[in-house]
Amino acid sequence: MLGEERETGNGKRMTVQAGITSALVKQALDGNTRAYELIRDTLGQKPVDTVNVNTPDVAVMKEGGKMEQEMFRVEDKRCHVWTAPEPRVLIIQPTGPHEEDSLPRQVEAIRAACSVSFLLAAFPVSDWNRELSPWDAPPVFGKEPFGHDAGETLTWVLERLLPALTARYTLPEDFPAILGGYSLAGLFALWSATRTGRFSGIMAASPSVWFPGWMEEVKAHPIQAGNVYLSLGDREEKSRSPQFARVGDCIREQAALLQAEGIRSTLVWNAGNHFQSPDLRTAAGFAWCIRETTARD
Repeated sequence: MLGEERETGNGKRMTVQAGITSALVKQALDGNTRAYELIRDTLGQKPVDTVNVNTPDVAVMKEGGKMEQEMFRVEDKRCHVWTAPEPRVLIIQPTGPHEEDSLPRQVEAIRAACSVSFLLAAFPVSDWNRELSPWDAPPVFGKEPFGHDAGETLTWVLERLLPALTARYTLPEDFPAILGGYSLAGLFALWSATRTGRFSGIMAASPSVWFPGWMEEVKAHPIQAGNVYLSLGDREEKSRSPQFARVGDCIREQAALLQAEGIRSTLVWNAGNHFQSPDLRTAAGFAWCIRETTARD
């Protein structure tokens, strides 16, 4: 069946397999993360997961240089943690399954860009569109709509994850914390800062500020963090999706709002589209927030 030829809309003939491939490539270029992952995995470029879990609850996996890596459970979520001796700042990062394999490289990139010791806790998000979206919205890519469970996720971070981390690593309750992530996780970080002043810094790399209703929301509920990092790929606003193509105008407006509110902030433009080196873009953002947060200790 895949080898069967069919006529396309422009009168040309194409095999079913070639048509599927073409459609996937188009969706990936327009920002569909799952289409990108399918192409990557089919080409054999999926990173290999080498984590060995020795116990159901805690497993020390790596100790390299001054950073120790471990995994522990907070309720039903298995969190990855990297910590240096006497950390000065805590990083909280929601991550999807597509990001877990690149976390070690991200951590090393943060260390290379910033000499300040830190503790990074990455917690898993199983339903990306539902758990990180502040309200319901129709599908933009494919058929999967956006949910409204960001409030539950933020509550879990504030009432479960942060207390567990402060107890486990003997941190003060008001220990400086940075919340951040990539894409929809970046929007979640920005939205969270409109609901709580707990986070010293917010890191939003290629955030989904095109999300329907976001600009109206952030104008009505200003961000409460002390510093905010924004970044975007310079080709992201060239998307074929009209909704996603708004991202350039929206992030410029977001940056202007932060400046007008007197919040220490920066907007960095990266070369490329949404899928280009997300781990390194994320690392650069966290390094900036760490420097800004600890410079005023």
